[in-house]
Order: sequence, then C-alpha cells, then structure tokens
Amino acid sequence: MWEKKIKRLAAAVINEFGYTKESDIWESSRSPLNCWSRWIMWHHMLKWGMTLKMAAGYSGFDRGAVAYGARMIHRDLLQFDELQEMFFNITSAVAE
Repeated sequence: MWEKKIKRLAAAVINEFGYTKESDIWESSRSPLNCWSRWIMWHHMLKWGMTLKMAAGYSGFDRGAVAYGARMIHRDLLQFDELQEMFFNITSAVAE
C-alpha cells in the first residue's frame, strides 16, 4: 500500500537534493541538508498515516529519530527559505 507513494516521494527527494539513489537519503551524514531530506520523508510518511514504527522500520532508524525529525522539519521550515522551496517542490511532485 505504501510502497508506490514512498517510491514516488523518494524520487522527488532524490531529484531535489541531488542524490543518485534512495539509500543516499538514509545513509548520508548529519549535515543540515541531509537531515532535511530524511525529515521530509518522515513527515510525509507520518502524514499519510504510517506509524512511527513503520516509518522507522522502512528507514532503518529508531522511532525516536523519526519523531524528532518529523517535529524538527516544522521548526526549520519557519527559519529557512531554501528548505521551504525544497519542501514545496517535493510536496508538489508527490501530489501530482
């Protein structure tokens, strides 16, 4: 059920952040841009109704990291114009 949506979301994130494959989202360093890519993924997964456990299982992170990232994306969206633009682009690509 989730696989198609997640693959579409991952493709949008890969395109927006300049990655080459989905594993780059999950395995990259903890720089702000790399964290944002994960946080955006988790935000959408939870918004679609996935549980913390499901999102954590998919991404290979623990539930605490998923909850933290989903919370922090909202804080950072208020502070960074660059992130707002990326978030809008990704959200638009997934909504199509």
